[in-house]
Amino acid sequence: MDDDALLSRLTAIFRDVLGDATIELTKASSPDALPAWDSLAQISLAVEAECRFGIAFDASEIEAMHDVGALMQLIRAKSVLSAA
Repeated sequence: MDDDALLSRLTAIFRDVLGDATIELTKASSPDALPAWDSLAQISLAVEAECRFGIAFDASEIEAMHDVGALMQLIRAKSVLSAA
């Protein structure tokens, strides 16, 4: 999946979880730019990503999701492992 497709899918997740249809993500998007992205939302975002991508994160990976780019890298890595 290319960056644009992954970013589009993540944008849909963020809009749903954070309840804001105007969110436009970039790889650099972080909690600093999205005030609704707090520690509880972090968990909800991770769970929703797990469901939609058919992967699982451990607690340390969820904690390391400091921006959308990091989340994209984790999804890619997990997707490759689950496909193997």
